[in-house]
Amino acid sequence: TVYPSISLPPPNIQFWLHIIILSLFLGLIGFIYKALESNIYKWADRLSTHFILKGIIFGLILYFILTSKFFESCIGLGSEKLLEPFSNNFENLFFLKKIISTSISIGLGYRGGEATPLFLIGSHAGAFISNYISLPIQLSAGIGFVALYCGLAKTPLTGMFLGIELFSPQAWFLYLVTTVIVIYFSGKHGLFSKQEWSDQLPKPLF
Repeated sequence: TVYPSISLPPPNIQFWLHIIILSLFLGLIGFIYKALESNIYKWADRLSTHFILKGIIFGLILYFILTSKFFESCIGLGSEKLLEPFSNNFENLFFLKKIISTSISIGLGYRGGEATPLFLIGSHAGAFISNYISLPIQLSAGIGFVALYCGLAKTPLTGMFLGIELFSPQAWFLYLVTTVIVIYFSGKHGLFSKQEWSDQLPKPLF
């Protein structure tokens, strides 16, 4: 997949204010996704049913959810939708539907990759909020693409280098700054439960 090269508007106070709004919005999205997935997993784990029967029940639940009209655009990995936010040809609330469908799928034990769904959620959420802030849609989508996943993975340098690799080095500092903000505002619980946190760095408060 060839992603568009991102250029920056002239930075000023308004620009930085909107970058912070975008970053906080992505942090909230990350917090909601992780809280939803974790709580569904805890509920499913507490269900005192034989694991084979549990798998059948959860499979049927997932089947009926994903075959409904509302979630039909969320079925599958979604790679074909990766470029949609960059062309302003996207479904406005797709990121919310993808959060719900991915959280339910993973929470019920059907674990696959989380990277591509989170790239999708982040880029579509970034494109969505660009309708309300003065940031170019491609810039917002590109930041969302790298910052949500790498913020939940708690890997800021990866966010920076991923953004440079996919979207050009012009906005390298934005990928780094937004990923750090997402790390702290998405909460302590990231994608990797046994990840170590450096004692020299402050931890998220919640």
